[in-house]
Amino acid sequence: MVLGLSATRIPRYNDGAIQTRQQCTGGTVKFNLQIWQILLLPALTALLLALPAGAQTPEPLTTIFGDAAAEFSVPRDLLGALGYTRSHLRSQVSELNEFGVMQLPPQQVAAAAALLGAPVDAVRFDTRQNVRGAAALLRQTADRLYPAQSALSTEQWFVVTAAFSFPGNPTQGREHARQVFGVLADGLTAQAGGETVTIAPWPEARPLAAQPIVRIASDDYAPAHWVAAHDSNFSAASRTADDIDMIVIHTTEANYSAVLDHFTRPERWASAHYVIRSADGDVSQMVRDSDVAWHAGHWQTNLRSIGIEHEAFVDDASWYTDEMYRASVKLVRHLAQKYAIPLDRQHIIGHVDVPGCPFTGGGASCHTDPGPHWDWDYFFRLLQAETPTPT
Repeated sequence: MVLGLSATRIPRYNDGAIQTRQQCTGGTVKFNLQIWQILLLPALTALLLALPAGAQTPEPLTTIFGDAAAEFSVPRDLLGALGYTRSHLRSQVSELNEFGVMQLPPQQVAAAAALLGAPVDAVRFDTRQNVRGAAALLRQTADRLYPAQSALSTEQWFVVTAAFSFPGNPTQGREHARQVFGVLADGLTAQAGGETVTIAPWPEARPLAAQPIVRIASDDYAPAHWVAAHDSNFSAASRTADDIDMIVIHTTEANYSAVLDHFTRPERWASAHYVIRSADGDVSQMVRDSDVAWHAGHWQTNLRSIGIEHEAFVDDASWYTDEMYRASVKLVRHLAQKYAIPLDRQHIIGHVDVPGCPFTGGGASCHTDPGPHWDWDYFFRLLQAETPTPT
């Protein structure tokens, strides 16, 4: 295939770096089980017994949200909706280095630690400090935007949420705020680590969640809107149907808004053609079909494929919604017909199936997505349920 690629646009390491990775070490260390038990188990037992009770039983999120809201005079339900939108209320580290239940990026972690007078690692990994950090930053943003106002209206909290979410990207900040306020408008009851967390409905949030946003339509796929990846994150090309014969299914390992923001920033060395949101199946196109996105961690696969990211964390089944499956199916069927791609597992693959890892699949970084909660059987049943309408 001759794609007319510019050599300067090809990075030394073409890897869509937003999926779960597994270690690709070659050596193994074997332990004698009896020796391990004799030497380590007594010490581990003593250590566990010495831990305070609070270290063994996680503190309820409901308490943490309530305390942080009271301390910094921010709405408790807004904190909860932010946490749910970003992490489904699970403390984890995203592939974009966002931390905790509130998925704070490094710059916000540092700013929150300074406001709290707490260690940076506490804001990263301790749920109470992570939520307190987000609340402190929300309060700081509110005070900057609305000085001398302690009580804000729902509309003002929307503006604060947008500014807090993506300080350098107002468009993505507003889009993220719309999603957060959509959760607030409906309310929510969610399970988090065996705890039930309830977010009370805010009916007054509904108009804010539903407010229109000016979007650019995708030229390649009508239901998608266009959010251009930075041109340092993909290779310009002129691919046609003769060049494309594969679709790669990914999961983002980060929230939807953060991924869109990430791909639009310069020199992130990663991109995908399409990104699909979990909650409602919203589709953004970020790289034209004819161009080469850097998503697979394997250059030959990048050259011949289209990459689709799905908003999810591979170890959390709650992200794999029917809305996301159905949006993905519509997109894949469109692409399959447009480029004559067979609807089978040899041509529609997961990132885990990409060559490049020395010991398994998953490209150069041994990625494992879309993971065990992606239901391939259901996906293909939907794919083959109807004959696609001719394009």
